[in-house]
Amino acid sequence: MSQRRDSGTLAMQRQFDTEEPVCRPDDAANPARVERLDELERQIDVTVQENRDLRTRLDSLQPSGPDREHLQRDLDQGRLRLRDLLEERLRLLEEEIESLQARTGPNPACSAEHPEMTDLGNQLNERIQQMQRTQQQIAPLRRWHMRYQIGQINEQIAAIDAELATLPQVCDPGDPVGMLLHERRAELEQQRNNLAAALTGSAHEYEQFDRRWGAQRYGNSPDCTNIAQAGCGPTSLAIVLNYLYQEDPESLASGGQIEIVTPPQTATYAATHGRICNSGTAGDTMVTNVHTGFPGFRGRRISLDQAVDQLRSGNLVIFLCRGCTGQNRRGGDKSYGGHYMVLNGVNADGSVFNVLDPGANEASDILTITRKNLTSHNAGFWLIERI
Repeated sequence: MSQRRDSGTLAMQRQFDTEEPVCRPDDAANPARVERLDELERQIDVTVQENRDLRTRLDSLQPSGPDREHLQRDLDQGRLRLRDLLEERLRLLEEEIESLQARTGPNPACSAEHPEMTDLGNQLNERIQQMQRTQQQIAPLRRWHMRYQIGQINEQIAAIDAELATLPQVCDPGDPVGMLLHERRAELEQQRNNLAAALTGSAHEYEQFDRRWGAQRYGNSPDCTNIAQAGCGPTSLAIVLNYLYQEDPESLASGGQIEIVTPPQTATYAATHGRICNSGTAGDTMVTNVHTGFPGFRGRRISLDQAVDQLRSGNLVIFLCRGCTGQNRRGGDKSYGGHYMVLNGVNADGSVFNVLDPGANEASDILTITRKNLTSHNAGFWLIERI
């Protein structure tokens, strides 16, 4: 799911397109590397199909049960295997591109002395394209792996908490077990928070006034206003659902698509699940019924403290503010009477939250909001998660 070309790839392409031709002898070929690249491609194709088959079977089962747990473990192992294969392929493609550039020079051209340059130039171009496709394919796997690591860390923290609960309440200076457990817990929390911040910080932000959909009517009645005027709820919903799809290795994200769920889709859904014309959107109705419009997901209302925990586990949180004020990118204040937004991060002490605001332009939308403001001026927090 690479949204744009890697800077190294772009540099290679610019160099390929603009500099003067230089012909060099074909003395750096690496048949073993080329053979391994071909083998990796075959292994990747097989693993992708195996994972898709597992995913299809998994999606056909009930949300819980031993069969589902077994299939989920198999799918997780398949994803880890696919990620390793793709990482190796990326590394070898980078080496092959460097080798081809060294053999062709910056702008390959055919000549009587070096007729092979045309073929080498074509190979270089194909390898660059292969690397771009591989980067797109591995992006959702890398995001999924961060989520997988967060889950493992949470399990380790839970085990430490269980062990701490068995220790005496009064610390024994001669027994450092409790201290060591607390230190290890703090290390794990920091690792988890770093992973979560990287994950939530990658969310794609939609704006309700986007010209592609801002004028679309939001609601089934002709009296309803449009997405630009009243669509902050479904736009926030689209941000969260799209974010979840971007870490789904079997979804369209593996082909580089960055807008899988969009505000027009969520507005169509919310038109019959929460829309109140000339008033806004009922958050509970929109979120708790999300499975009816987007199978495989569920939503629920949570508290502010639970929102902090979810953000630190890499999840986004929808919230509705009432008379809230946050800080914009210019350092000034921005206020809303009633507005849905998305929380996508929290600082170490839980006092300041990062915000994705779909209702204003980049310069003036809310970038951060304090816990104090959220406590006094909220009308609900909601979590959406994959079933």
